This record gives sequence, structure tokens and C-alpha cells, in this order.
Amino acid sequence: WWTENSAFITAVWSIYLRDIQTWATYSKGNSEIIILSLMKFSKRERSILIEIIFAVLFSLIYMPFFYEHRLNSMDMAHVSSKAIQITVFAIIYFSAAYALLELSFKQKMIQDERDDMINSKSYKLGYVLYELSLFVFIGVLLTGSSFNKNGAILFFVLVLLLIVSFIKSLFQLYLYRTS
Repeated sequence: WWTENSAFITAVWSIYLRDIQTWATYSKGNSEIIILSLMKFSKRERSILIEIIFAVLFSLIYMPFFYEHRLNSMDMAHVSSKAIQITVFAIIYFSAAYALLELSFKQKMIQDERDDMINSKSYKLGYVLYELSLFVFIGVLLTGSSFNKNGAILFFVLVLLLIVSFIKSLFQLYLYRTS
């Protein structure tokens, strides 16, 4: 996967790190995909983008494994080795991303009332979404549908967590961009 999409990942990172106002395109075959219109993002908005990119990378790199094993009963040794891989990936990713963020923006982020309001709204939405996903999860478990294997439960929980995290971060970025 990495070798096939390395040009895409490089394009996303180079777009993320530059402060230019252009459209970046990534062409695969004869189709062009518009990735991002990068206007001058603040340091806080870029830190939110780091979270969004992590959610996308996690879903592209690790979710296929959990999708393939959703119908099987998963061995805990195998799950723990995958959890270690995910933890190492997250540590390396966030360390590198925030180090690059600090190198590109020397000034400190100042927390004001607007930031408090945006954080409160986005975390409130995240909390509501977590509650709804918990109710959905409990409802699916109580109906006893196809969750007789622990692979399906793990996959379903990861999908819910990814969706909630992604929506919360997108909402927070939207609030910062519109205020």
C-alpha cells in the first residue's frame, strides 16, 4: 500500500507544510483528484489537520486488516501485536507532525475565549456522537446480529471511534475557518 500511494502521501504532506494559495492535484491514471485548497492555515488549524490526516491514514493502513478479520475470532496475541504496531505508528506520526508544526510556527498559540467556545462546541458534539455510537453498539449487541465473533465487535468499535473522531475534528476545523 505504501509504495503504491507514496506519491499521494508526499503530495498531502508537501501541501500541508507549504503556505501557498493554490490548488494541488494528484492524478492517478487519467483522473485528477483535487486534494486541498490551502489557504493560510493557523497553527491551531494545522494541529487539527494533523488529527484529521491521522484518522485518514489509520483507516487506510490499519482498517483493511480489521475488515478482513471481522468475521473471524481473533487471537489476542495477534491483536496485541497489531495494537503495538498502531501505538508505535501513532507515536512516530504525532511526534514528527507536531515537531514539524513547531518548526514551521515559532510563535506560541494563545488561548482566548473564541478558542474555548470552539473547543467546547466540538467536544460537546464529540461527546454526543460517542453517546449515540454507544447506544448503537449496545443495540446491535442486544439484537444479537452477526456479532458472535470478537473480530466483528472490534471492527465495529474501531469504525465508530474513527467516525466520531473524524467528524469532531472536521467540525472543529470548520468552526475555526468560519469564525
